[in-house]
Amino acid sequence: MEDILKQRIEFYKGKDVDERYFKQSKIVRIFVSSTFSDMKVERDHLIERAYPQLRAYCQSKQIDFQIIDMRWGIQDSASVDHSTCDLCLTEIKACKRLSMGPFFVAFIGNRYGYRPLPPTILSGEFDIILNYGSLDENTKNLLHSWYVLDENSVPPRHVLQPINTILLHYDNTNPENIGLRNEAREEWNEISKKLETSLRVAVSAAKEEGMMDDRDVEKFSQSVTEFEIREGFMKKPASSSLYHRNIVDIDEHIEDDAIGNYIDLAEKDVNDEAQSSLKHLKDYLERIATKRSAIKTYNVNWSNGKGIDASVEEHKDYLEKFCEDFVDDMKKAIRDNTGDDNGEGDEEIDSIEKDGIFDEVAHHAHFTQTKISSFCGREKLLDHIVSTLMREENVSPVVLHGISGSGKTSVMAKMKEICRQQSKQPILLTRFFGTSPNSSQIHLVLKSLILQISTIFQLAPPPPHILESFVAVTQQFEQLLHTVSDKMKESDDEQLFIILDSIDQLSPLDGAFRLNWLPKNLPARIKILISTLPDPKIGCLDLLRRFLPQENVIEVQEMNISTGKEILNSFLSKINRTLTKEQRNVVMSAFTECPNPLFMKLAFDEAKLWHSYTKLKNAKLASTVRDSINRFFDRLEAKHSYMFTSRTIGYIVAARNGLMESELDDLLSLDNDVLDNAYQYWPPSNRNIVRVPTLLWVRLRHDLGEDLVERQSVGKTVLGLYHRQFVEVARERYLVGKMKTKIHANIALYFLGTYADGKKKTVLLKIWDMEPVATDRKVSSQPLEIANGVYNLRKLDELPYHLFHACEEGEETLMDSFAGRVLCEEILCNAKWLDAKIRAFSIKDALNDYEMVLAAKPLRSVRLISEALKIAKPTLEFEGGVRNSLTMEMFGRLEYFKHRYKETLDPFLDQCDLMNRALTDHGLIPLKACFQPPGEELKATLIGLSSAVTCVATQRSIDRTQSYLAAGSLHGSIIVWQLGTDDTLHTFKPHKSAVLAMDIKGLRLASMSADSSIYVFNLDTGSCINSFWDSNVGEMVEFSSVVISQDGGVVASCVGNKTSIWDVTSGKNLHVLEKNPQSVLSCRPVMENGQIVCGYKDGSVVCWTIDKGKEEFRFNQRRAMNKMARKFPVGKLQLSGKDQVNCWWRSGHFAQLEKNDVKRTIVTEDFNISAQDEDLIALADRKCVNIWMEKQQEATKIAVLRHHDDVISSLAWLPCQQDADKRKRLVVGSKDATISVWEMEKINEGYKVDDTPCDVIFGMGAPVDFIIPVDSHIFVTASLKVFYLKVWRIGNDEENDAVERIRNLPFTEHNHDVSSCGKRLALFDRPKATVKIFDISAVPRLKQLETIFIGEGASKQRKKKKTSPKTVMLKMSNDCRKIYCAFTNGKLLAVPAMLEESGRRGQRKSANLSCNSQSQITACCLSVGENYLVVNLHKNEDENNLIIVDEKTLKVIHLSALNGFGFHGIVSCLATSSSLYEEDLAVFVGSNMGEINVFRFLKNGESFPNSAMTHCKLQGHKESLTTLGLNGDGSCLLSGTNGKIRKLWKLRNRQQWSIERTISSESFLNPKVSSIAFTPDGNFVVIGSHERNIKIYEIATGKLVASQYVYAPVVGITVCGQKIILRTNQGYIITDLFYTMSESSQHL
Repeated sequence: MEDILKQRIEFYKGKDVDERYFKQSKIVRIFVSSTFSDMKVERDHLIERAYPQLRAYCQSKQIDFQIIDMRWGIQDSASVDHSTCDLCLTEIKACKRLSMGPFFVAFIGNRYGYRPLPPTILSGEFDIILNYGSLDENTKNLLHSWYVLDENSVPPRHVLQPINTILLHYDNTNPENIGLRNEAREEWNEISKKLETSLRVAVSAAKEEGMMDDRDVEKFSQSVTEFEIREGFMKKPASSSLYHRNIVDIDEHIEDDAIGNYIDLAEKDVNDEAQSSLKHLKDYLERIATKRSAIKTYNVNWSNGKGIDASVEEHKDYLEKFCEDFVDDMKKAIRDNTGDDNGEGDEEIDSIEKDGIFDEVAHHAHFTQTKISSFCGREKLLDHIVSTLMREENVSPVVLHGISGSGKTSVMAKMKEICRQQSKQPILLTRFFGTSPNSSQIHLVLKSLILQISTIFQLAPPPPHILESFVAVTQQFEQLLHTVSDKMKESDDEQLFIILDSIDQLSPLDGAFRLNWLPKNLPARIKILISTLPDPKIGCLDLLRRFLPQENVIEVQEMNISTGKEILNSFLSKINRTLTKEQRNVVMSAFTECPNPLFMKLAFDEAKLWHSYTKLKNAKLASTVRDSINRFFDRLEAKHSYMFTSRTIGYIVAARNGLMESELDDLLSLDNDVLDNAYQYWPPSNRNIVRVPTLLWVRLRHDLGEDLVERQSVGKTVLGLYHRQFVEVARERYLVGKMKTKIHANIALYFLGTYADGKKKTVLLKIWDMEPVATDRKVSSQPLEIANGVYNLRKLDELPYHLFHACEEGEETLMDSFAGRVLCEEILCNAKWLDAKIRAFSIKDALNDYEMVLAAKPLRSVRLISEALKIAKPTLEFEGGVRNSLTMEMFGRLEYFKHRYKETLDPFLDQCDLMNRALTDHGLIPLKACFQPPGEELKATLIGLSSAVTCVATQRSIDRTQSYLAAGSLHGSIIVWQLGTDDTLHTFKPHKSAVLAMDIKGLRLASMSADSSIYVFNLDTGSCINSFWDSNVGEMVEFSSVVISQDGGVVASCVGNKTSIWDVTSGKNLHVLEKNPQSVLSCRPVMENGQIVCGYKDGSVVCWTIDKGKEEFRFNQRRAMNKMARKFPVGKLQLSGKDQVNCWWRSGHFAQLEKNDVKRTIVTEDFNISAQDEDLIALADRKCVNIWMEKQQEATKIAVLRHHDDVISSLAWLPCQQDADKRKRLVVGSKDATISVWEMEKINEGYKVDDTPCDVIFGMGAPVDFIIPVDSHIFVTASLKVFYLKVWRIGNDEENDAVERIRNLPFTEHNHDVSSCGKRLALFDRPKATVKIFDISAVPRLKQLETIFIGEGASKQRKKKKTSPKTVMLKMSNDCRKIYCAFTNGKLLAVPAMLEESGRRGQRKSANLSCNSQSQITACCLSVGENYLVVNLHKNEDENNLIIVDEKTLKVIHLSALNGFGFHGIVSCLATSSSLYEEDLAVFVGSNMGEINVFRFLKNGESFPNSAMTHCKLQGHKESLTTLGLNGDGSCLLSGTNGKIRKLWKLRNRQQWSIERTISSESFLNPKVSSIAFTPDGNFVVIGSHERNIKIYEIATGKLVASQYVYAPVVGITVCGQKIILRTNQGYIITDLFYTMSESSQHL
């Protein structure tokens, strides 16, 4: 294996390899040889029975199976141009080159077969024939008239003329001229016999005279079959098979009418010469046959009138045995050659082919060699490129540009060869964009380059989730270049060259043309050469010019005449041809008008067909490339018919990523128009099976020549046209209007498998008098999944594209057309398809299909699926934690819309449900919608940073072209997005430590890091303009900021009390501005109009000039506000003009300053965060936001906004879209991880403000530290705690469906409960001091049943505090008739719910356990039998009292001071159990010190005396206990903590507890356990945590059997039978069905 790895690495480094490495695709391609007529029955049986089995066998192994039978469907052995024999031999060579298993099969019978005239005869041989053949003059004249000397051949040859050049009506297709056609054909039969006889007699005579040897004679006398056997079997017998059918009594039936099909005849007698040749061939084959290639012989008797008759029992048995043997032999040969079943496969090649990037590297290596082989001239251009690329000071990519066809690609290929000479150990990576599917999308290109480079330098490849993210891949690519640069420095000889051709051919996906993926500054020893068209629509060249040095942009100019002549001579020499002087002049004259390499190739392709006897008037060329291509297609149509040419090429260029040859063969066979055209003069040989004759395609493919190329697509070899201009012209000719729709529809039907697996298609052929005949086309099956985990990649890749393009252009929506409905049913709204697409490709590829369709034909239900997938994408791609299945995510997000879209979404949801239930092990099945649906606030999640966000910067422009959002991270990386589109523009990794601050002005971004570095980037190009280091910057600075001037020429770095001014161009430090050592900056400085203004913690404001660093003026708060005695920091600054500053102090004071004068002042109130929008000012102080309105130099408070439970951390006003918009929206973010949106409606001269937010968003999942407005409806949030940003959309969207659900229920761990029956929910609304009762049986659609006001009982201090105390416990009784509440302030409540029968409520009871404000309840629980409330009342620092309260009276019946039992810390959780102890009560007490104390109380009458109490202590935790849970019989305890360790305890002998096992969490999220519940059978435990998931463990084994990611901390779990109902702090109720392996079959 070590040698194999070394060889692979050398190949990946760009070294030339053996041709066998270009075996890029798995294909078994078998050439079938036989005579035209005598094996017809056998071939028909193979098509019907054997080939389908072999195709299915190969398909299961991801191998393409193809049969090349040049005889099937053909009745005429002759072709107009006499090329059939040469085509057959060419096909055999191709099969030998491509096939990874058997490649040749011959069927031999009693017939020798057709012996063709040689298509050419060497001039010397022709002279010998004339001189030694004893031919009469008529015969010589006949030979001269049909064999014409062509001196353009090297050496000269006599060419057999095409039949229709002399017999003009030979292939006349006009039905009116059928008589002339038949006459011409009869005449040719006579002429060909004379020519055959004359030549054979002549060469025999020449042989006797010693002028020719046996080899010379063979080509005049051998049959096509023998030629084929010699080329196939005799050259590689180990990969060939021979089958001999011998009709033993054939000599007895010479008079039978069918005899001519089975034996060679001369007139009506047996052709002894042919039979002798056949015997000689059979004898020879017997001698050379080995055991591995033994000839199988079948002896049969003649059937009168037919010869071989499948209805005769003997022949039926023979045919079954023959087909059976054929299938077995081929399977064995395939196994032997692929290494299956311990075969002798090529392990070396197999190992390399298993590499995920081998196919891609091999494709581009082969493409390079093809281009280099015909390269000529251009020395000056090449020297210029080399000198620029290798210039020592060059650290940027070099770009070539030129018009289409100018030869850029050939130059790029040649540069690989030249670069090899520029270094002792060159590493050469090439990609020719657009020549393969993996080189058409920049994401896939970078992915393959990363894997190739990693393999070369033996580095660990990035994990899959990194490779699936374009942002991560872009970062990884640049980082990898720096890594390998450092490695190459260890050697003086290594250098890496990356050659990327035709970036204009990339898909625009991922913003490829923005070039943010292209490194702008290259590390040492790395060179990048790229090429592009100068197309202004794409804009790549314009962008490259903006960030590359002028000398690095090189134009590929028109080719000069001398180079053109050199290329022409090279082309002619390669094919052993030349041109007459006059013909050369024609070519060069045309080239002078269009001096373009592509034009020269096209001119050569036409001129190579000219013979020396071609009349000059017929030697014409087009004047442009496009005209040349059109002439080329005209020529193909004239020769192969318009129908066959247009459909064949049409199918090829219609394909999304090319067509496999077998696919094209199938498509042509499914096309009734093609079949009618193919069978004009003879009917198909079989009315049950009809396919297009293979020969027709082979002839066309031969004439397409090098203009038809092989590429790779999903591991398969596919066909495509050579150059983009060929594709463009072909599409203009063959893919227009209804024909385009028809061709795409045909391809779609093929990949749908509509006519596979024996399903017949009706055909109407003129040859059958247009009689409808249902025929089997024997096309490949198209299953979605070929084998377990093996997907039909070609179907998954192509089918969506063709169904979309098969939709009628005039139809407005998908459902208006048949193709659109199928597209919805089979793909867009098909869960099995979506799952397969993602497993085989990626979520991104699946989304591309949706975006392709929705951009042209929107459909709401399809958009919902697409948006749901976008929302779920980060979770589905996440590695290293709990991940939901695709169908769980989609069902959980889309079930809200059930019954709204019955044709599309409902079937999709049904499929998701079935797939969720089809698990084979323990599993969780969502029963109802449970995640955020599409169409609500969350629009997208922006990912790409590998660590938490540290700062953001933004800039908005009116047209959004320069609207940017940048986020810096803890590890020093920066990502820039386009605001509004969420497209990733750039990824930077300039810093080695946290990014402290950033600023954007125009097209420039400045960033400052804790590593002291400051970088300035060009956002247009992604290039680094400059970098410098500020020694004042450090990790522990009190304040830091960076500001860039409006023109981008100056940067200010502000650290502590110092502000440094830098010149961006030179990197020079111009000034260091410092007020005084004690005064520290307190807000972001502003820099405009040549001035910089800084605000300080002592309340002073100082303005300096930028150019000189001179202080202009300074001001302090006391001067602005005369009455102020205390100093307040400056909170915000704004420059409103030259020497004019608007200043806000954190005291709430505002002043407009002009130098040393105060123009106006406003007084509001203290604030920590502020935001202003014209006349409205929002000031946040702790948990509330005060809204002030500025009017006539005064400010009036108009509202106080209260909603959040924690400190306000961010504020932002959303910009109004229109001046007439009277509504203003304020977005408030809090440390409690929620976002509130408030609307202020302008009324007259004031504003109307509601006392509740118009929207509350719970989905951030972390403190909201940043809010970035985008427009009046969209904003972005970020947090210092997480690595992602979220994009939100608020307000009404006309397209969105309203989801019927109560949203954003404020669940916490102790403020709600779900009844044991799972149908009722009780929730404490703290702000309103009420308990709300909901019916949740139809979740997510909740019905509120009643509201219970508990304010009076909760706390009389409510009026003073405005809010109620927090709940420690809320429990609902099992019969749902009573609610128990415990509050931190010591209050207990037992509140009856309204009785449904009477409509009356019982009497509430309350108790106050607290004697002073220093006492509080820290934990409370309701006993299992609902007889007691167990409470811990905490006093002072370490006094804990365990209190047992009677449930009915709320009277204390027991109190124990826990400190007397050695208890330490504070009680953090409680649990009870009583079932094991009859009337006893066991209480489990968890502490914040990690202890568990177990108390057993023995009841004595109505109390629990201390004398009858036992105690034990369980130790095993170091972290604070958060939750305790017991199973039904109290024998099993699970303890959860703030940390990663959870412990399972078992009760031994009803007395002693011991640790059964430890369960550890490996998540990087908060591992705090918040909820625990056991299943009723006690076999499983459900754990809910702040890891945002639930996990289910098997008690007996400790095995994790099921899990679900729920997007937010779990705050409650209720198990009802097999149902698990959980709640999250984002307000979601999730209902799952949990089933075990034994139950799984019940839910299928």
